[in-house]
Amino acid sequence: GILPPITTVVLGWGDCDTKTGMVASILSNWGQMRMVGISVPGHYLMGVLQIPDKGDLFVEYKGLQYILLEPAGPGLMPPGQAAEETVAQLNASDGYKMYPFF
Repeated sequence: GILPPITTVVLGWGDCDTKTGMVASILSNWGQMRMVGISVPGHYLMGVLQIPDKGDLFVEYKGLQYILLEPAGPGLMPPGQAAEETVAQLNASDGYKMYPFF
């Protein structure tokens, strides 16, 4: 299940879908922010609409590039980077699914 964003802040805990939802709810306060949720087997992360810098990992959704953001890890990564496990899942034959936020 997913916890509401405020509960995540109060508890100081959340899994990948909960933390992604919390970060999306914060970023949604910027009017120009566009985001997508990205589901891979056993993990959930997000993409933020931004022109990727050299070396940034990104996905395309409706012809636009969204850099990857992993709010829950598995490690502390800057925007545009993802854990090796996540990259492997994104490149796997199972693929991934994307869902627009808001």
